[in-house]
Amino acid sequence: MASGRSEGAPPQKGSQPPTEAKPHHVHLDGASQVRYNVLMKPDAFFVSSRKLLLALTLSWLLLWFGSVIQDLVILATGTEEKIWLLDVDSEVSVYTWLSTILLSGAALLSFVLASHGNDAPQWRAIGVIFLAMSMDEMLSLHERLSGVLSSSLTTSGPFFFAWVIPAAVFILMVAVVFLPFVFRLPRSVAIMIIAAGFVYILGALGLEMAAGLFLSGEENLASALESPRYRIMTNLEEGLEVLGVIIFIAALLIRCAQVFPSTFETD
Repeated sequence: MASGRSEGAPPQKGSQPPTEAKPHHVHLDGASQVRYNVLMKPDAFFVSSRKLLLALTLSWLLLWFGSVIQDLVILATGTEEKIWLLDVDSEVSVYTWLSTILLSGAALLSFVLASHGNDAPQWRAIGVIFLAMSMDEMLSLHERLSGVLSSSLTTSGPFFFAWVIPAAVFILMVAVVFLPFVFRLPRSVAIMIIAAGFVYILGALGLEMAAGLFLSGEENLASALESPRYRIMTNLEEGLEVLGVIIFIAALLIRCAQVFPSTFETD
């Protein structure tokens, strides 16, 4: 008994062959694109810039205030006991560890930006500089350099810490080379990078020279290093340094969100 049209029969005239459904492409920008990627691709990698900056800032404030409070307790009680892990001026403190991580993070984000666009050489060079700064923070290379220079040069006053002399020359060279590049960036990013540099240099160089000026006039150096005046300058110096790095990381995250909107979220 005949059944309908056989399986091999050609389609009737006027009928359309079945077509495969094409995926629907959604065009979004910024944070909306990131959220869409997370919903459609749960394994997609993305960075929440706001949450990251909040975590870094809170960590910095917690450790910085820990050092300040410890100094206040020592001043009020007269005790000589100190928790070195809380001291921002100690090479083996948690604060130094955080500073090293932040400098390494700034280097990493710079290398990410170096992977795209015509500004790759500049971002790559900036990444190398911050990587070197993170190594210096961990190994205290500038303090070793200062010891070598002080033994061969007679420095006093603001140049009591002799390393500030080559540091000032290096900062001037970096400014001459990189400021034209910074001014080509979007206005908000450029302003934040300049602000970050100002804050960092104010702490790392400005307050270091102020501390040197103070110490060079003291006869008892060991006592001066534990004096309230020096401790205030040290806490301010280290605080401004890390704050400057955090501002720079914020600028890098904004730029990353502009260049890689599907990966970095700023809202």
